[in-house]
Formats: sequence, structure tokens, C-alpha cells
Amino acid sequence: MPDPYDQGKIWAFHQNEGVDSFSEAAPRLEGLARRVFRLARQRGMSNPAVLNIGVGNGYFEELVLRYGGVAYAVDPDVRAVARLVSKGVIGYAARIGQLPLSDRSLDFVVVSEVLEHLDDQERELGLIEMGRILKPGGYVLGTVPYREDLRHNVAVCPCCGNVFHRWGHKKSFDLPDIELLLDRYFRVETVTRTTFISHRSAPKFLKSVARLILAKMGEPIAVPSIYFVARKDLADRRRNQPRK
Repeated sequence: MPDPYDQGKIWAFHQNEGVDSFSEAAPRLEGLARRVFRLARQRGMSNPAVLNIGVGNGYFEELVLRYGGVAYAVDPDVRAVARLVSKGVIGYAARIGQLPLSDRSLDFVVVSEVLEHLDDQERELGLIEMGRILKPGGYVLGTVPYREDLRHNVAVCPCCGNVFHRWGHKKSFDLPDIELLLDRYFRVETVTRTTFISHRSAPKFLKSVARLILAKMGEPIAVPSIYFVARKDLADRRRNQPRK
């Protein structure tokens, strides 16, 4: 399957005119925010600096501000970043392989539903950059789709005939893939199958619990994600190079 000509066009649409497409991501973003701030409390951090890579509808950044953190955002789309900056987020229009942040300046990096959009070189550069900007002992948290069959979301442009993945995904991951990838740069703490459930109403919660159980089992009907947590060495030995 050929790569899409320009993923920027896909995400410029979804993050602006089609921003409602992210509405179902709320439980995942809320779950990630809770886990970030749980770790922050355990480490005695009162206002952690948290970077989200790939802003979507900006809900995660809003949660960081609501919980008392300092919210950073990086995304290639200028309009989406400008919208967040107007709300008090420190935002940069940039790509994951060239993060415009200082060395050892952040406590957390969240990279949720992003790594599957990158080719191998972009992914490696992104991990190196995340390691560079994290403080020693800082965390990377994120998700990717679990064992996604990329063929199921292939589309064709009726104008030019270009065949592409409708969400711009380039790679499918299993649990060992993520563990090996992260272990080159960080201390892996968690790699597991899961889904993120809504707690907003009792009927929806019960359905969500059933989905969570199926996701833990890896059943495709539950659309499971791989959830991961990794930590940068306190000694900062892996700042600019992979682990041997």
C-alpha cells in the first residue's frame, strides 16, 4: 500500500473543519490525563510540565490546564496550534522529529495515537527527541492501535486515484513491537492491551466495562489499544542515542 501523498491535509481537515471526529476520544484522553497526574502526585509534582504531541481537538491540553499542569502542545497544523495558544497552552507548529523545546525541560510527554502515523525514520527521530526534552526520570505515556489490519481502512481518492489509509496510518503494532521500540531509549514500565472507558452514565459504564474486558483479551470487536508507559533514566545515559 503506497504512503499517502500528504498526511498534513488529512489532519488539517480533522483538526479544524472535521474536529468533531475526535469526540469519541474523550475517555482515552481523560484516562491518560488521570494517569499523568497520578504519577505526578506520586513524585511530589504540583504543576508538572506536560507535552502532548498531536493535538486533535485540544481536549487533552484543556485537561492538563484544568488539573493544574503546564500544558505544551506540538502539531504540524498551524491553525490547530493557534487555537490552543489562545487558551493558554504553550504551543508549537512543528514535527515530532524536530521538537522546539529545550533539553531536559519537561516532566511528561504524551504521544497517543501518533506513532502509527510515522515511518521508521520519523519514529526513531521522534523517540530520540522525546528523550532529549524529558527531564531525567520523566515519563513517556501513549497508545497505538493493537494489531490493526491496515487494509480495513484503505480508501481511494475519486479525483486522482491515490490509494491511502483514511487516517494516515503506516504501521501496525503488537505488544512486543512497542516494548522493543521503547526499550532502545527508555526504561519500559508498562506495555499492555486495554481500552479507555467512560464513567459518565451507568448504562454506558456497564457497556464500557464489557468492552474493557474484551480489549484486555485482544478481541478486535473491542478495538483495543496498546497502552504504554516508559521512563527516562535518572542518569540521562540515553539522551541522544538508542540503547545498545
